[in-house]
Amino acid sequence: MKLRRHEPTRGGGRLTGAGLVWLLALCAALPVHAKPLAIRAGKIVPVSAPVIDNGTLVVDGGKIVALGPTATLKLPEGCEVLDVGRRWVMPGMVDPHTHLGTEGGFNDMVQPLNPELRICDSLDPESPVMREVMRAGVTTIHTLPGSGTNHGGYGVITKTHGDSADDMIMKRLGTMKIAQAFNPERGGGDLGSGWMGMTWSLREYLRDAKAYNDSWTAYEAGRGDRPRRRPALDNPRAVFFGQCVAFVHTCRPWGVLKTTDLFGREFGLKTIATHTEFGGYRVAAAVAKQPNVTIDIGPRTVDFYAGRDREFVELTTAYDEAGVKTISVNTDAVSHDRADQLPTQGAVAARFGLGDEKALSAVTLSPARALGIDDRVGSLDVGKDADLVVKSGSLLDLAAPVDVVLVRGKIAYQREGWAP
Repeated sequence: MKLRRHEPTRGGGRLTGAGLVWLLALCAALPVHAKPLAIRAGKIVPVSAPVIDNGTLVVDGGKIVALGPTATLKLPEGCEVLDVGRRWVMPGMVDPHTHLGTEGGFNDMVQPLNPELRICDSLDPESPVMREVMRAGVTTIHTLPGSGTNHGGYGVITKTHGDSADDMIMKRLGTMKIAQAFNPERGGGDLGSGWMGMTWSLREYLRDAKAYNDSWTAYEAGRGDRPRRRPALDNPRAVFFGQCVAFVHTCRPWGVLKTTDLFGREFGLKTIATHTEFGGYRVAAAVAKQPNVTIDIGPRTVDFYAGRDREFVELTTAYDEAGVKTISVNTDAVSHDRADQLPTQGAVAARFGLGDEKALSAVTLSPARALGIDDRVGSLDVGKDADLVVKSGSLLDLAAPVDVVLVRGKIAYQREGWAP
């Protein structure tokens, strides 16, 4: 890479090769830049807005404070300037379904419903897999309890880089993890060994949780007596308040339709239906009519021999063509084997019909919207976290390695040899 030499700008400064080395060392040492940092690039890809050719993005205090064409953007006083040449600057990717970065296992299967459990209590900020994910350009992950029970507890939404677990966590109650059919089925013949029993148990749980939330909400508003405290039902209150969403592991037309009907329509909850393969796309039109429900696809993004003529069906395209507005893809990564595969998931979706623009959103803005964190991540907009990826091509260009990753304005990863 060759840095472009340029004349000093008013309020800015010229950065030579030696200055770049100093700046990178400074970025690595400080939580955020002491001074505003302007990154000049061949392309800035906001995702939420048109691409800016020959653009500049300004970071200050860990946030994006300005972006626009280099020729017209006024830089803050004392701003350092980093020119990355023809490279692209893009938002860090968001993986909405992983089981990464924890210690001690992610399935506690004593009982089928476990609303008390939170995977944030197992988060390991020193997990080496976090750096592996970040090197792929993923700066935010949603890591989850497993699907061994109908309700495994609550997932956590976290950055892939930080000084501690508290520093990394964005939402301790990321989502309410539900698994219906398939994985939680038990062979002992007890309640929940089949789909009828699981559906009944989940409906009764949601009714109980809703009644508990309603009674406490009324009491807190000065109406009625103080309800009896039931700690097991405190976490679900966040779901009924809309502070986190229901995240439902489901497959096949029955499962996708049941998720849409039970969680989205009957209880009015913001819901992410995840996996959603094995013919689930056949009820995509019903999902499109339920605004509370979004679709998350992966790790399989293709149904083989799923059509009437035994053709294969690319799932993101099938849901998109049926009118589903928010579609994301995931890795469902448990360990190193799939941790860095989110760009591949997006590239496959783009190649098989979704197109580059929607596929890029499927690994950035769409999962952020579905998880309720698009006020902070998922696109390059003023006020959002400065989670940035720099490389010589699109996030979906698998031949172009990631050169630099910034998390909240701090350089968290640099590819060896990328700088002059």
